[in-house]
Parts: sequence; C-alpha cells; structure tokens
Amino acid sequence: MAPPTYRPPGIRLIVAYKLVRGVVALALAFALAAAALSDGGTWLRGLAAMLREHFMGVWSVRLADLLVRVSSRRTLEIGAAALLVDGLFTIFEAWALRRQFAWAPWLVVMATASLLPFELYELYRGIHVGRLALFFANAAVVVYLVQRKVAERRSNAVLS
Repeated sequence: MAPPTYRPPGIRLIVAYKLVRGVVALALAFALAAAALSDGGTWLRGLAAMLREHFMGVWSVRLADLLVRVSSRRTLEIGAAALLVDGLFTIFEAWALRRQFAWAPWLVVMATASLLPFELYELYRGIHVGRLALFFANAAVVVYLVQRKVAERRSNAVLS
C-alpha cells in the first residue's frame, strides 16, 4: 500500500466541494429521468399547483412557474442528460485532483472558469444568495488553484 501523500487543506476542500456538487447533480439527474420516464412531469405540475394554492410567497410562485416550465417530458430528458454529464465530469474533476495528477488543477480551472461568465450573467439578471455563493465559491476555486500552480512553477524555477 502506498504511503498517504499530503494534500493541502484547500485541495481537500475543493475535492469535497466537487464531490458534493457532482453527487447532487447525479441525484437530480436521476430524479428528472425518473419523472420523465414515469409520468412525464405530471407530479411536478401537481406540486406547482399545490404551491400556488397553499403558499403565497414570491418564492413559491417563482418555484411553481419554474416547475411548470420544466415539467414537459422533453425538458426533463434534456435536464437529466445535462445533469448526468455535469455530475460525472465534476466527480472526475474531484478524482483527478485527489489523485494529484499534474494536469488536474488546470482541468478544474478551465472547467470552473468557463462557467463564471454564465454565472455573472445570472447575477446580472437578479442577485440571489445562492447564485452569489456559487459564483464566489467557483471564483475562489479558480483563484486558489491558479495561485498554487504559479507558486509551484516559481519554486521549481528557483530550484533548477
């Protein structure tokens, strides 16, 4: 058995974040796929009707509208496929970082940074705590990994 290697707390935190995010995406993918295969979104439309009937808050109306929009079989299938790919890729990122492949930080930086413009656009459309937290978490991942790789490159250049 190989001896355990040291992983900085920041890397361990990113791996945990990516694993949780990947597992949640996969769980949602399976839930959407099950809804598409079983009743084609009838359950979601019923949930939306219940939200409109029993809750009057702005959040419940928005959630009900969202549920109605995404409750078609086709939308559920596309959402399930997108979440499946996202979940698998996110778990792959966590695995690669955990295995400490030299290219893994750059993979995570490129994948995570590529989503930041879309997250900024969503923040422009409306600032919400969840969107803001996601943006800052992903930006922190990118900044941390780039700083680590730059520092690593500098220390290697000094040693050689």
